[in-house]
Amino acid sequence: MATARIYSDQSKRQGGERVPYTVIWYGKKGELARLPFDDEKSAKTHVTSMLPIKIVSDGVVAVEVRKADGAVVYSHAGSAS
Repeated sequence: MATARIYSDQSKRQGGERVPYTVIWYGKKGELARLPFDDEKSAKTHVTSMLPIKIVSDGVVAVEVRKADGAVVYSHAGSAS
């Protein structure tokens, strides 16, 4: 049985300042990771390049790119094998 990796919340910079975009990776049992990005393009590029790898290695079933206000600007859902 695989165990989910739990990562710390990295959606804030030092000093509590919120980053403009956050990539959130989800597994079958919930959130796996949050990664901060300075711009939407970098966040989406990261998602599209890492998604196939994370599906296989981490059991990712969905991913979202969110703005600092919580609005989802990109999402992808599928299923892990």
